Order: sequence, then structure tokens, then C-alpha cells
Amino acid sequence: MKQVLVAAADAVVRARIDETLTDAGHDVREAQTAPELLAQLAASRAQLDVILLDLTLSHHTGVDLARAVRQVDAGRIPLVVFSGSVATAADACALAQLGVVGYLNEHATAQALVQALAPHLFPNSLNRRSGPRLSLGMPVELRHGAVVHGATTANISHRSEEHTSELQSHHDLVCR
Repeated sequence: MKQVLVAAADAVVRARIDETLTDAGHDVREAQTAPELLAQLAASRAQLDVILLDLTLSHHTGVDLARAVRQVDAGRIPLVVFSGSVATAADACALAQLGVVGYLNEHATAQALVQALAPHLFPNSLNRRSGPRLSLGMPVELRHGAVVHGATTANISHRSEEHTSELQSHHDLVCR
């Protein structure tokens, strides 16, 4: 059983993720405001395995909220951000610098949520590669009227350290 902190402004999203992860056997805690998130994090950071974060919890920028989380947890706890709460490409670059380990479509199905979180909840059980991997999968969502569709862009991996270095250099150029 893993300890998960779900910090989301939307009560329906919090409840759905809580139910999904509880049904999967995890212990879930919830926060609905930034001060509540930071207080829970300070009180239980040694026990948490992952934080799911809605960047719209704060009246400040989402990057400032992620930075505040990192000040409390010192970067120790994997931080997964709701993809729908990332405002700009510059924010995505800043979040990468803060050590965000992934993005989650908060409107995904229960099965997709569990699958998307598995690498963060059980990082050693899924590592079957002998070489480095650079994941470029990015959750995306498309809204059409009242319907929200989610998808993930294709992941790629390559065993060449030279190729991985080239991709990192490209990332560094884009995120300046």
C-alpha cells in the first residue's frame, strides 16, 4: 500500500481519484487548498510516496505552488502534476527544473489513472531496460463542448547515450 496525497481544487476530481486509488489498495489523503496541501505535506512528508498536484490550487502561479511544495519536501517525494493545470510551455519547462516526474490527465478513466501512476508508485518493478530511457510521452486533453478527451503522445526510448544527450540538449534549448 502506497501513501498518496491528492491536492485538487475540484471536489469531483479529488473524490474520483481518491476512490480509484483506494480501490487499488492505496492510502489516499486529500487537500483542497494550497495552505492545506503545505500543512499536510509538512506533517507527513516522511510517509508520502507521491503527490498529485493541481496547479490551480493557489492564487499565485502554478510554478510558485510547485516551488513551495519543493521547499517543504526538499524534492524527495515524486510530484505528478495535472496536465490540464499547466498554463504555458514556459511553465512546463520551469516544472521540469523543479523535478516534476510526470503529468496526469485528471479526467482520465480509472484504469488509465492507475496505469499512469504505476511507474511513480512502483518505480523499480517496471524497469526492464538495460539502457537509459527518455520518456517523451505527454498527456494531452481536448475539450469539445462538455466532453473531455484524453490521450498520451507517443513515448520513445533509445539505448544510445549519444541520442539521449542530444535530446537533453534540445530540451535545454527549448526550456531556456
